[in-house]
Amino acid sequence: KPLWRTVRQPCCQRACGRFCLVVPAMAPRAGCKKQSAPTKATQSITKREAESASKRCENIQKRALQWIVDHLKSHPEEILPTKAELEAGMGKALSGMSTTADAPRESFHSTYMAFKSLPRWWIADWMVKSCRWLPEFVDLLDTKPGQLKHVFTFLTGLSEFTYWPRPALRLEILTELCDYMLSELGDRHRGFDAFVDSQGVVAWAKAGPYQLKWESPAPGSTGPAYISEISHRFEEVAAVVTVVKLDSATFSLEQPWDDLRAQFVGHPTIKPVCCDLMNKPDLKKRFSKQELVRVCNELEVGVKKREDKVVQGKQVILRTAAEQAKQKLKDAAKRRVPSHKMTTPLLAM
Repeated sequence: KPLWRTVRQPCCQRACGRFCLVVPAMAPRAGCKKQSAPTKATQSITKREAESASKRCENIQKRALQWIVDHLKSHPEEILPTKAELEAGMGKALSGMSTTADAPRESFHSTYMAFKSLPRWWIADWMVKSCRWLPEFVDLLDTKPGQLKHVFTFLTGLSEFTYWPRPALRLEILTELCDYMLSELGDRHRGFDAFVDSQGVVAWAKAGPYQLKWESPAPGSTGPAYISEISHRFEEVAAVVTVVKLDSATFSLEQPWDDLRAQFVGHPTIKPVCCDLMNKPDLKKRFSKQELVRVCNELEVGVKKREDKVVQGKQVILRTAAEQAKQKLKDAAKRRVPSHKMTTPLLAM
């Protein structure tokens, strides 16, 4: 057999579209141009080919999607089976991607930047565990769209627009943060069921943090009733409204569950916020980003200390068990009789 073998090498596929049979250390077949480095022209051709291929793929996908839609419209009995098949396929794909699908969640994804991304299932679970509410009561609150998150904002002050501190992405720290805010705001969950009717609707005019004192118009006047005082249910100081006259015919209170964003809307240029009308800067400081980050950092330090104590306790237990086992081996070795001192019944006879 020869010491070399023929190999297939794409030496001139750009020039003539063929593959030359060559051997090591030998030139390509006669008539073929030697392969050279790609030039700007060849690079532009390759780019145009890739773009055209991408467009062809998109057109094929659009036609396939339109065919599926038309087919399901003409055969509506196949919609639900198709949906079930797609969901089953997606479930298999997701379970194949994650090998720890059944493992308990320890933290949320790092892309969560505001509490708007906080899922309702976690809020409901926290209300049952921390507020001691019955699951049926939480389900009743969740029957109205968006109301469960409104109640969560009322209890903790963490609205959908509040910054989500990075340490609070861990479920343990997030739970402690919500418990801290619940206690800091005055345990608003107590007696809250009195403001919820049988249909699950919350009477925010009575349950909200801001209480309004309405005044009737002067005798003989035909003007609407107006608000003369705003008080906070969980603050001791009440503030008299002197900035603008708020009447029931022009203004309406929006987001009454939010301490920071509850405001009167009605005038095209004036949107007085209850927090500003009461002149309470400590309310804004309590819910500020800096304050939340500070609290989360302290909670994170506390969690790490507890974890270190647990690790140290496990190490002490293991060390003690190892020492006890070693001592038992030593005691057993001392009690063991040497073989040259052992006597057998034959020797004794």
